[in-house]
Amino acid sequence: MADYYVADFETTSPQREDVGSFTETEVWGAGLAAVGSDDYEDVEIFGSIRDFLDACKRLEGHKPVIFFHNLKFDGMFIIDYLLRYMHFNVSEQPFKQERNEFYAMISSDGVFYSIRVNYQGKQFEFRDSLKLLPFSVDYIAKQLGTKHQKLKGTIDYRKDRKLVWETRGGKYFKHYELDEVEKKYLSNDILVMAEALEMVKKYGLLDYLTIGACCMEDFKKRVNRSSYGELLPQLDKKADKVLRRGYHGGWCFVKNPGKEHHGHGYVYDVNSLYPYAMSSKDNHYYPTGKPHWFSGEDFDKFTEHCYFIHVKVDFQIKPNHLPFIQVKNSFYRDNLYLTDTTDEDGENHILDFVFTRPDFELFLEQYDILYLEIIEGWWFYPKVGLFDEYINYWYNVKKNAKNKVERTIAKLMLNNLYGKMATNPVSFSHVPFLDDIIRFETVEDERKGGFIPIGAYITSWARCTTIRAAQANYDSFEYADTDSIHLTAPAKDIKVGKELGEWKLETEFSDAKFARQKTYIEKTIKEDGEPVEPYWNIKACGCPDEVKERMLYKVELFEPLTKDEEGGIINMKRSDNEFMKRFDVGLIESGKLLSKRIKGGIILVDTTFQVKGL
Repeated sequence: MADYYVADFETTSPQREDVGSFTETEVWGAGLAAVGSDDYEDVEIFGSIRDFLDACKRLEGHKPVIFFHNLKFDGMFIIDYLLRYMHFNVSEQPFKQERNEFYAMISSDGVFYSIRVNYQGKQFEFRDSLKLLPFSVDYIAKQLGTKHQKLKGTIDYRKDRKLVWETRGGKYFKHYELDEVEKKYLSNDILVMAEALEMVKKYGLLDYLTIGACCMEDFKKRVNRSSYGELLPQLDKKADKVLRRGYHGGWCFVKNPGKEHHGHGYVYDVNSLYPYAMSSKDNHYYPTGKPHWFSGEDFDKFTEHCYFIHVKVDFQIKPNHLPFIQVKNSFYRDNLYLTDTTDEDGENHILDFVFTRPDFELFLEQYDILYLEIIEGWWFYPKVGLFDEYINYWYNVKKNAKNKVERTIAKLMLNNLYGKMATNPVSFSHVPFLDDIIRFETVEDERKGGFIPIGAYITSWARCTTIRAAQANYDSFEYADTDSIHLTAPAKDIKVGKELGEWKLETEFSDAKFARQKTYIEKTIKEDGEPVEPYWNIKACGCPDEVKERMLYKVELFEPLTKDEEGGIINMKRSDNEFMKRFDVGLIESGKLLSKRIKGGIILVDTTFQVKGL
């Protein structure tokens, strides 16, 4: 078993007025502690990245693993330093003994998974704890009840720090000397994660790069590895590509974009939507084994089978029904749910789709079909209960959890298996190289894909659940996002309760505005049926908390919020009416940080967030 550690960096970053002239960044503070550490004295502090890397080389154990919470940020400093100043080679595994080299596992969309280093024969690995516990350090501390909590306030990043030069082996090296406040802030975040990772270590999470990989391994054990290969065989790329056309994400729909709602409203959430979709509850069946092709003429023979069908259609929405069909990368807007097949220029189209059986049956419920041609299809042997042992085990752990750690682990295990089923076998990765800054070459990877027929069916069953609940409440329905419906009257014709797949009355609100998909505000007045101090619940995809906070106050763009000694904001608040009027398509607010690669690593540049149009 590997030895596990936690690390964190403090780096130079510009103030807003310095961004234009800021061309180089570096690590001025680094910390390292073993997983399980709970005291400030357990944290080693370093004033340079070179000293930190030297300490990693001295770590005991075979191939120790060091976790950063957001390796995408800290890992850039490591890669830059290894290439620029230590002249390491970028390698493919396996490593050559005694050679200074590293291997970075980075996806083509910039997701950092791992950096494996061979430093003079000592091998160690940097991983991202954010891929195991996908929450902020502050949230993890509160949720898991760690001894150390996120400290209020911040370090003074503008101060001049003491720089010390020294010679080692005839070469000059520099490091910074941290003051006690800086050491405390750096150590505190490390200790939160050191405690948190110790808490989850017994569940085996630290043995994997991602929580999804951990879920998949646990599922394979429960379904029996020999059976797994028969039930979920590896498809060839051609079959995967065709059937992947039937794979779609969650349903997010606004009935009346931009409309203000004044009056009582209700938000219902499904209890564990994806685990429910994967369970045998309500007879959710799943495709297993190899696909069997059939012609469109023979479709009537397979209507009771588990199938995918390739169709050409023309349609229009039924009166008082909700749409759910989208066409990406076409003459329609990507986020538009079609009510008919006429585009914005008034031209009608015959559209081409691949449907799962659940989606096709829902399609017939919601739309009037003007033209339908079934070209071909693929049937599978259906299986009910494929995931039951896995889902039931972790759902019972969640229900009967003895502490917050157990409950958090159970929720992660329940909610992160389904995505692995849809893993695309065609993938690309980034290989770093040094230019004036770190740049990346994109190369194609070979990897084992998931079983896309099941991935597609999971999301189909989930969509059907949400859309049918919204349709049953059409008159009061305003908004839905994947596992929630937002209504202006108490729900009807859905099962409200606490069990798997039942709907829970999550919150109630007095005012709301649904600007667009994934962008809305609600003045929450009740949670779980109990009155709370009213507050604005702000949802906007890609909007950081600081931007949401700024929206509530009368403050100019880029003007900092004024706070008292306790950290409370003393700027004047906007009235509810002012806030609601302002929260709409076109709203621009500052407080968002944008990553920018420069010499040495990454800086975060203050920029704006905008509510963009549909």
